[in-house]
Amino acid sequence: MLGLMVLQQMHDLTDEKAVGDFMFDTRRRYALDVPGDSDREAYVSLKSLWSIRKHLTEDGQYVEIFEQVTKKLAEVFKVDFDKQRLDSVHIQSNMRHLGRIALFSRTIKKFLLNLKRQHRTHYDQLE
Repeated sequence: MLGLMVLQQMHDLTDEKAVGDFMFDTRRRYALDVPGDSDREAYVSLKSLWSIRKHLTEDGQYVEIFEQVTKKLAEVFKVDFDKQRLDSVHIQSNMRHLGRIALFSRTIKKFLLNLKRQHRTHYDQLE
């Protein structure tokens, strides 16, 4: 179940898609070292996925287990965390920090500045 949850997070899958991929895609079962193709080995219910996630979350083990798995995977695949991708940096929007009036005011100022730079004659006609 943990392996399924890791694959779900890696591929940003919904619960339904993760369970469906596990049951109908032999690559998922191979990656998780699940032998055989019988219904018994290939079946996972959505309720099972929800239940294990609920228990891990309520017991506070979810983060710890995923940190251990991530650490082990990084060790096995020799991942160098000093070379992280630049696009993974979170950028916050200033819109959240400004009220409607301040946002409106900044927008007008930027518009007028660009108008002045690119269309000086139109800018000069303004009162």
